[in-house]
Amino acid sequence: SDGVLTGRLAGPVVDGITKRHVLEEELASLAVSAGHAIAIGDGANDLHMVKAAGLGVAYHAKPALAEKADARIRHGDLTVLERALSAA
Repeated sequence: SDGVLTGRLAGPVVDGITKRHVLEEELASLAVSAGHAIAIGDGANDLHMVKAAGLGVAYHAKPALAEKADARIRHGDLTVLERALSAA
């Protein structure tokens, strides 16, 4: 607040269920099925969103997400994913 850290939340806490709902809402607004979506996350609170997408990617992720995602990026940046999808 006014350039000072107060320790108060600026808005609601975004949890894994919220992230999945936002993904689903965006897909509905674009008339795109979940099977055509890519969701990328790095932690356990991204799991619901990553599992809801057609391709769920763990990006430099914590073990809880990395074990359950469809794909993992452990080294490099997101251009690694772009190159992999272009080659497929």
